[in-house]
Amino acid sequence: MSETPALRYVPALRVEGLTKNFRTTTALDSVYLDIKQGEIVALIGPSGCGKSTFLRCLTWLEHPDDGFIEVAGQPFGRERHGAVVRRQTPRQIDRIRPKIGLVFQQLNLWPHLTALENIVRPQVVVLRRPREEAARRARELLTRLGLGDRADRYPHALSGGQKQRVAIARALAMDPALMLFDEPTSALDPELVGEVLAVLRQLAEAGTTMLVVTHEIGFAANVADRIAFMDKGRIIEEGPARQLLDAPRDPRLRNFLDLVLSHRDAPIASQN
Repeated sequence: MSETPALRYVPALRVEGLTKNFRTTTALDSVYLDIKQGEIVALIGPSGCGKSTFLRCLTWLEHPDDGFIEVAGQPFGRERHGAVVRRQTPRQIDRIRPKIGLVFQQLNLWPHLTALENIVRPQVVVLRRPREEAARRARELLTRLGLGDRADRYPHALSGGQKQRVAIARALAMDPALMLFDEPTSALDPELVGEVLAVLRQLAEAGTTMLVVTHEIGFAANVADRIAFMDKGRIIEEGPARQLLDAPRDPRLRNFLDLVLSHRDAPIASQN
């Protein structure tokens, strides 16, 4: 009897040699990263190291200069045909892009639309989902994220944490294979940070695949399955979250963690 061939492992995200240059500056320098389905990866690193550019290239909001991206096994942006590399058409890119949900630092909610309509509109326009179905999905997500009573409010009438949750609901409504978060707590007042981190923990418990750019080392340690450290446009070290934080191998990562943790633990100077 012939043996059944092994099933091919298909990660939620596969990145090979992703490169991006801005004139004479190399923002991404041959980045490699795999993310398993259902895995939470925290991406950490100093300001200006390329983390946000990486997320924008993953969604083709910035066009990479080289490298390859696969989303749930599908090539995205550029694809290989033997020795030939071809860039996909805008239509092909737009067809795959909704599989990646990106929550920006700036949130980018439409100010003239209610929270509900901010979530409904992309489903109708991009996914061609019937409006009743899109509204039902939007209300389910708002309720799940604790905003069921805020559906008819406009962004100006929502707190920072509430707007962040609307943006998360909008991305989830597209049923993505992967969620990307760009510093989800950076624009929030300190008392709202815990609120949004609790939502991310809820998503993690539900098995949502996530790549989270964050400076919240505690969140990375307690929620992420794996941490990747980026410096000067490259992923220098990655591994299980606790292992990487407790025993970093690369001196740049050790210095970064020493700086971040000492800053977090520093006493607040008293004012006289």
